[in-house]
Amino acid sequence: MVLVLAGFALFRAATSSDSGSTATSTPGTTSAGGRCTADTRFDAGDGTVGNDHVYKVDPPAGGPYAKDSTPPGFYTDGKPVPTDAELVRAMRRGFTVLWYRTDLTDGQFEVIGSLSDQVGRDMILVPRRSLGGPVALTAWHARMLCHAVDAPAIQTFVKDHRDKGPEKGYL
Repeated sequence: MVLVLAGFALFRAATSSDSGSTATSTPGTTSAGGRCTADTRFDAGDGTVGNDHVYKVDPPAGGPYAKDSTPPGFYTDGKPVPTDAELVRAMRRGFTVLWYRTDLTDGQFEVIGSLSDQVGRDMILVPRRSLGGPVALTAWHARMLCHAVDAPAIQTFVKDHRDKGPEKGYL
């Protein structure tokens, strides 16, 4: 019976309607307070692509990547924003990406700025207008989507995923 259920789960994963992405068969976990939900969705495939690659999972947490990586930093609307492919390459190297909506309140922006100062070069902060909530975090094959700026959950995610990509050792 267990083998039949495992086979069915593998079949469903292989034939899911989102054929360009991969996801675990377990549901996402929710942070304390219920402000963030974690999952392991990422685009299928591995290998270098051009910077204009379009990811099906938004925001991306793996899959094809650019030849070059993006350096850590806090990217604002006034600073050129790296491509998704460059950010996926950075995740391969063990960095965490904090994606933020451009319409954050001043208080929310201060919180993520403070987190950037605390975490330092482990995290790359980039604007992303397509987010459903104010922030999301991604690391290699891991995502956390938040409907509130949850500083403790963000710090835990960064700590738990620090330097875990297949090209780790850059931090």
